[in-house]
Amino acid sequence: MKRIIPFIILFIFIRISYLNAQHREFKAGYIITQTNDTIRGTIAYLENRKKNQICVFKNEKNGELKEYEPDELKSYKFIDDKLFSSQRIETRKDVNEQVFLEELVTGGVSLYKYKELYFFGINGEDLVKLNTEIIGENSKITQKNKHIGIITSYLVPACPEIREQIMQVKLAEKPLTLLLENYNSCIGAPFISHKLNKRWATLAFNITSGFNTSSLKFTGSYSHLLSDFSRSNSLAIGGAIEIVSPRLNERLGLNLGMFYLSSDYQTTNTIIVGLTTYSNSVSFAMKTIKVPIGIKLKFRSNKFNSYTTFGISKTFHNISENNWDWERERKDVVSLFHEEALFTNRNQLGMWAAYGFNKSITESIKGLFEVRIEKTDGIAHNDLRLTGEVFSRIINWQMMVGIVF
Repeated sequence: MKRIIPFIILFIFIRISYLNAQHREFKAGYIITQTNDTIRGTIAYLENRKKNQICVFKNEKNGELKEYEPDELKSYKFIDDKLFSSQRIETRKDVNEQVFLEELVTGGVSLYKYKELYFFGINGEDLVKLNTEIIGENSKITQKNKHIGIITSYLVPACPEIREQIMQVKLAEKPLTLLLENYNSCIGAPFISHKLNKRWATLAFNITSGFNTSSLKFTGSYSHLLSDFSRSNSLAIGGAIEIVSPRLNERLGLNLGMFYLSSDYQTTNTIIVGLTTYSNSVSFAMKTIKVPIGIKLKFRSNKFNSYTTFGISKTFHNISENNWDWERERKDVVSLFHEEALFTNRNQLGMWAAYGFNKSITESIKGLFEVRIEKTDGIAHNDLRLTGEVFSRIINWQMMVGIVF
């Protein structure tokens, strides 16, 4: 039962994340109907692929909530943010669909995006697809340098000085957006970069401290290690850097952290073999630096901004105590021994997950509360695991509080 508890907790984290993901955040915007009527209200801010399939709109006058499909609107736009226009495109090989294309740049030459596909729009004519291959519905799109030839043929005649930038451009949102902004400036065409107010990258820092409880477990053939070890409780302190690209996705971020904790574990057992009694006392003590790396998925609500994070962690140990004191009693003769309990690893690789929330304290500082679980492959050396002699695992639970700035 104890072995599956971490997986149960992980399932709960995933379930909470799923339920939070169903929450729709609405932002101010407007829609343009097929009859060119502009209706103002709020629009569900979708970060997933549904943004290309539906527009969930709440009318500001009557409060009516309605879902629109691409053939029902000409476009929808968030104020000072994204614009989506209804277009018919080839979404995959030999399949044409009416979808909401995200319009990244509107100008003499406009730039559109659908999933991993990019298009030029020129003077209201048919869209020019920059991707040269579509392999299939579930396959990744092959990106080749043929797109450079397509872009060159459309942009260089009017702006030769942009040729060098074209030679380096990748099929990705940032380089293509910068290219179109430079091109439209070059030819003197008025243009709008719809997410201009959003940064390509932002950094947030947090400092945290809290309670850590840890368990150590061994399996294998080393009998002195097989009884239950005492739990280790200690203070954990650390911090993290979060990197987010609001232009690309406001909810996803990369989390890189580091924190410190200390642990100590003890166990005793008695083993009787025939007329001989073995009494074992084992203790480990270590100071630990952990470096977790994960993907953070953020959710929004009226009161708190919650999030969940999943990733891997690298653990570095400074083991100060690795003791095995044992005695052998046979026919009233007691012999005492002392040696190292285990051939140990100084570092480990593990997995971790967290669920937490933050709330604004001031304009630039937020308070944070987080619960996390981490499972590593323990301190038994790799050579012992490979031979099947000893397997180990360490599970850490933390409740952390801190500030984000």
